[in-house]
Amino acid sequence: MKKHGIVAAISAVLASPLTVPVAFGDVVVSGSMKTGVAYEDNKWAIVDNGSALAFEVDHNMGEDQTVFALLEFNVDSAKGSILSGEDEGVTVVGLTGDWGLLSLGTQDSTLNSVVGGFMDVGERYSGSAFLGQGSMMNSAFMAMQVGQIEVMGDLQMNSNGEDIDSATIGGLFEIGEVAIGVAYQNNDGSDDYSGVGAAINLSGIDFAGGYNEMGSDNAWAINTSVAGLTVEYDQDGVGVDSVTATYALELSEFAFVVAEWNGTGSENSGIVFLQMDF
Repeated sequence: MKKHGIVAAISAVLASPLTVPVAFGDVVVSGSMKTGVAYEDNKWAIVDNGSALAFEVDHNMGEDQTVFALLEFNVDSAKGSILSGEDEGVTVVGLTGDWGLLSLGTQDSTLNSVVGGFMDVGERYSGSAFLGQGSMMNSAFMAMQVGQIEVMGDLQMNSNGEDIDSATIGGLFEIGEVAIGVAYQNNDGSDDYSGVGAAINLSGIDFAGGYNEMGSDNAWAINTSVAGLTVEYDQDGVGVDSVTATYALELSEFAFVVAEWNGTGSENSGIVFLQMDF
């Protein structure tokens, strides 16, 4: 299962060795370049596949309290540009401590962290069954550990709408070898969301999946991963089936060649790309 969410991002910030010393802490520069050849809509093209550049900083205030900021920009490596406009990256400032984490800004959604990570494990074409948000703007996110449950929630308040446009609560917990995520989102003026996801590893083979509803739509996905190969089956909110197969070949600790194929109805798409993380 892919690691999602601001919790994962901030964990990486605080652990990263790639730092530039400054007076108030460490600035971390990180990123991922993903460029390849894709076959889509009966055409071949050299494309970007989710490249990003991030700048992160944190400052230890003492007594296990840390303030942090994260600026991540989406990059189109095929066209040589930084993507601009709303919801084109992660821009947050927040606090962490033994009580948990609080972050404000544009960031990965609670729904994606709690449910989407079980349902969408591909690179480009998967995830048609996940009905929730990928990211959220104008948001406040909070996470804390309550016993064996990692509780997460958010409030989203767009200045053009009501005081609270969306409110989400979710949790991640483990029962034996099974990891489970559950989330509910109340949306002012639109359909509410509910979803559940789960994963288990059996003898080195990962199995995961999830089910979610939004209004009258319901969708589900299952996937399995072993030895670099992942296969995902999605049925989206209107009953369209999709199969995605992904294979990642590790060239080094930071470099990969990834191939992915998708079949949706009679349509086939695919991509092979080179990925370099730093």
